[in-house]
Amino acid sequence: MSRLITGMLVLTALVLMGCGGTATPEGAPEPQKPEIKWFSGGVEEAFAFAKEAGKPVFLYWGAEWCPPCHNLKKNIFSKPEFIEASRRFVPVYLDGDTERAQIWGEKFTIAGYPTVILFSPTGVELYRMPTDVTAEQYGVLLEAVVADFEPVGEILGRLAISGPSGADELDLELVAYHSWSQDQSVEIDRGELTQLFWRLFDETPVESDRLRARFMALTVEHAVPRLGVVREIYGEGELGELDDVQRAALRSGLMSLLGDPELWPENKIFLTLQTRSAIEVLEPEPSAGRDELVQAWLSAAVEMQNHPRFSATEQLMAFVPEFELLGYQGHVEGEPVPDALRDKVQTRAERVVAEASDPGEFQSTLNMTVWLLQMAGLGDQAKTLLDEHLDETVAPHYFLSLLGDLNADNPEVALDWYRQAFEQAGTGSSGIKWGTTYVLRLIQLTPDDSSAIDQASRRLMSLMVSNEDAFAGRNFVYLGQLEAALKKWAAETGNDDVIDGLRSTVSDECNRFEADLDPDQVDRCLAFLAES
Repeated sequence: MSRLITGMLVLTALVLMGCGGTATPEGAPEPQKPEIKWFSGGVEEAFAFAKEAGKPVFLYWGAEWCPPCHNLKKNIFSKPEFIEASRRFVPVYLDGDTERAQIWGEKFTIAGYPTVILFSPTGVELYRMPTDVTAEQYGVLLEAVVADFEPVGEILGRLAISGPSGADELDLELVAYHSWSQDQSVEIDRGELTQLFWRLFDETPVESDRLRARFMALTVEHAVPRLGVVREIYGEGELGELDDVQRAALRSGLMSLLGDPELWPENKIFLTLQTRSAIEVLEPEPSAGRDELVQAWLSAAVEMQNHPRFSATEQLMAFVPEFELLGYQGHVEGEPVPDALRDKVQTRAERVVAEASDPGEFQSTLNMTVWLLQMAGLGDQAKTLLDEHLDETVAPHYFLSLLGDLNADNPEVALDWYRQAFEQAGTGSSGIKWGTTYVLRLIQLTPDDSSAIDQASRRLMSLMVSNEDAFAGRNFVYLGQLEAALKKWAAETGNDDVIDGLRSTVSDECNRFEADLDPDQVDRCLAFLAES
């Protein structure tokens, strides 16, 4: 029996255990809703316990404010079959705002929220779980990793030599669904990875349409630039290059995926959020082929907006391709979006609010809805929506900075929202993130107000030095942005004395906390705002 079939049988058993049973007798208490039993101690304790118990570790990196995290919790973590499967692991929830969380985030090279990593009982990283697959596929991958405790990098190395022919089908599954965009442990540059994924796509039998769809998407993803904090933490790296033959074959594979709704649920992120980048790689020049691809993608997007196996957030994500493809249909950037698309987004926004019942899910759906309203040119409706409903989410402070962005035409109002976001974000990484944003916006909107910039910066420095992980992980990325902006502002406005004062304050605190900080952080702290 193949490992794939074994994994499927185990999952089926888990589904039956999670969903079966008899009706509750009248008058009897309702059974407790099953929940994941997250490890109650720290990360080090969890790994020590896992080693002693001989159990793998399931590490979930998230945050209460993180919209995609709530989508993952609703789609995967709440399912009875997943909860039952989690019993075989030591489940660890590492909130990015908790003490020393960013130190762990840097150690594990975590860039984005959410990230899920599986470790062996001895602490060896095995696998990074995808966030865009179905609960059923999630379970299959969990069982596959547990079966052998083999790091996915070693599996990839084998496939690099042998190719897919004759490979264990579950090995192909693990490579196809691994979250490569969040993994820097494999010592293969992006150019080589592009060609390796191309080979797996090209040589995997046509009848294995699920795997070919994943390998197609992986090939294209590694041929486009990284974005956002992923680029900040991982760097740009070498881009993969594709020749005309490869582009034609990948385009054909993409057309097959767009025409197969059964495959959409496990390729959601690629199909909804990577439209333009994929077309720029596969059809860079105007052609009948590009027109065909655009129309196929538009048709699929419209269906995905009401796909029964997409969550509410994912259905909202399916509106994004319509905006991304406007330029290929003659729309001039800067002009109002077509009335039909604008009205459709507005109608869906009203539906999202009407159907909101769970604050965690609403954290996710409200975020996507505001984004879509902005793209549709409906900024005033987005402001009204946030004003009226942000308190119905689990982390309202996350949206305050968005209100600042939406009020950019009124600097005084905008800065007040940015200030509130900073003040309400708490003392963890969120505080550093939104504090940095507040100072950056002060520099951008009121560069002559050196007193306000100095005062806000000092408040942020005070928060920084109270965090043991201030110069680690994402915090270090935020502070790098802050440092560059402050130095540039001081040079342009003649406020070097402000920088000198901030530098002196931070330097004193670095020395005071030297015994408690990691050596790398002490060095970074001492170098912060130093003269180049």
